Amino acid sequence: MKKKLAFVAIMVTGLVVVLFTFNQFYQTENEITYYVATINGIPIPLDQYKVYLRTTVIDLNELGGDDIWHYTVNIDGMPTVEFAKETALELIITVILTNSQGNIQLTEAERSIAGSQAQAVFDRFTPREQEQFTMDTLVAVMEAILLRENTIRYLTQNYHPDEREEVWGHMYAEIRGNAVLERNTEVWDTLDATIFRYITY
Repeated sequence: MKKKLAFVAIMVTGLVVVLFTFNQFYQTENEITYYVATINGIPIPLDQYKVYLRTTVIDLNELGGDDIWHYTVNIDGMPTVEFAKETALELIITVILTNSQGNIQLTEAERSIAGSQAQAVFDRFTPREQEQFTMDTLVAVMEAILLRENTIRYLTQNYHPDEREEVWGHMYAEIRGNAVLERNTEVWDTLDATIFRYITY
């Protein structure tokens, strides 16, 4: 569990970097109205989840190439496709659960930074992608990541800087362990096809 949490933390940290490199993210009409799951009753929007899913696919492709998606390949006892789905889910859950722990708000300057980051990503999309993708989704993801960083700093402010990462790891493990996750199986079962579209881009 600790290894998985560490893997998730590293991927959240690198998410913004990956967002600036990928250019094949697609969204179906009205996709924002669907939810992949709820965590403690908080809906996880499908459009935002797919940002994390695409990031996970990129990371796994860099790790093992196309062969990593073969049905005989397993990671942590799961087929790679299921591992990708679960990892992406834990990525966004980490952000949502963290941000629910403190009454922290972004400043206008921070919102402006998130907006600029989202715009930079959007500008790298092809015209077709820009027609199929909303800026609102990218802005929401960027803002949530910035808010997570602020929340962790707030929750660990009374600890020595060298201790904060470990302290937060223990805090989050307890928070995640007590959280209630409910998948929307109707949506969850469609995600394999989404992953294979990403692989063939």
